[in-house]
Amino acid sequence: LDDLLGIHYNSPLWQNGWIQIHPIGFLNGVSERAKKPDITYDIAAYADIAEEIFKVKKIERPVVFGWSLGGYITLELNARGLPLAGLAICGTPPLGHLP
Repeated sequence: LDDLLGIHYNSPLWQNGWIQIHPIGFLNGVSERAKKPDITYDIAAYADIAEEIFKVKKIERPVVFGWSLGGYITLELNARGLPLAGLAICGTPPLGHLP
């Protein structure tokens, strides 16, 4: 699971009590346009996955940084009332205005 999540235990953040999780595969950028974006980019489903990751890794108050599609997921987690210690988004255009 740690390899799939891209968890880096040798990170300076880890040494200070933080954990870095980079979901690998389904959230990598620079991908071709989806044939069915309304199905492929299911923000709620990605947020469900993120919540499950937090549950499995026993992360109660994550600091979440979302880049591009990850920004939408971050906003969804916040809208659900997930107890976040902090959040930031970057490179996340307004919905309906994707490049």
